[in-house]
Amino acid sequence: MIEHTRRQLGYEDHFAAGVQDPVFRMPKTPGASTQLGLRQFVPAVPSDYKADYPRTVNQPGNEKRTLGAALLEHSKVAKFGAHIVEAQSAPAIVDGDMPILYSRNQDFRIIRPAQFAIIADGDNVVASTYPVLSATAEMFDAPSAAVMFTVSRADSKQITEDQLEYEIMDSIARGLAREADRVLTAAVLATTPANFTLALAAAAGVNFKGLRGLVGTNGTAAEIRHDGVLVAEGIEAELTDVMIDTIVGAWENSAVFISDDIHLIMKRASVDGSIEVSLFVNMVAAIPDDSLFWTGAA
Repeated sequence: MIEHTRRQLGYEDHFAAGVQDPVFRMPKTPGASTQLGLRQFVPAVPSDYKADYPRTVNQPGNEKRTLGAALLEHSKVAKFGAHIVEAQSAPAIVDGDMPILYSRNQDFRIIRPAQFAIIADGDNVVASTYPVLSATAEMFDAPSAAVMFTVSRADSKQITEDQLEYEIMDSIARGLAREADRVLTAAVLATTPANFTLALAAAAGVNFKGLRGLVGTNGTAAEIRHDGVLVAEGIEAELTDVMIDTIVGAWENSAVFISDDIHLIMKRASVDGSIEVSLFVNMVAAIPDDSLFWTGAA
């Protein structure tokens, strides 16, 4: 796609029947576009150039992986158990000559323990609520997130095209992971959670080992334990730059839905071969039970 973009012209010739020379030229954007999905394979780091990158690039040289796998590798909320789900687009429906637009909502459901109670002989059982909670992600009007950057000719000349393709797609995967973290943490904070206490966590019925903290740029309620582990409110944690607050939660009870039509656009930015890369994506968080998340106390 990179080389194809570089060879694009800023016009398209139009010919009349029986005429060899173009009648006129229609201006067009010199570029190419495609749709990406989480199941699509992305370029691997070329084996010959793996030494060029930090040791944090754990992927074996030339090993294929999907965009979703690369995203999971870098998303902090996913590492804590949050689900990353590819939202399926609604299929096109045509009624005669008229296309019909509609939305296909996505549900994320969590099953809670059924609440038993002791009853005396002869007493009736008191009805309880259905122990399944759900949250609906409405993808049709989901907010769009976008990024655009330019790869200069000078930058691209220093490496091979395989390397350039790998770097662009790996950066996109990391960016999608960061955006998923931002979307979910913003949704949690929008519920105005209570300050974390062990009493609240116990009352919510969560497992202690399932709790994880995410420490924002204010560093609220965070400290380094004597064994060198970062904790927030005593819970093992990780740092993030997508918020200023600190969240402690049972992340496995949440999800981020990502559209299956991520739009990638590459455009020749100048005559020297520079390429402008743009990406558009829709993401929605789903939190069936917001009582499973808390903030760190200042």
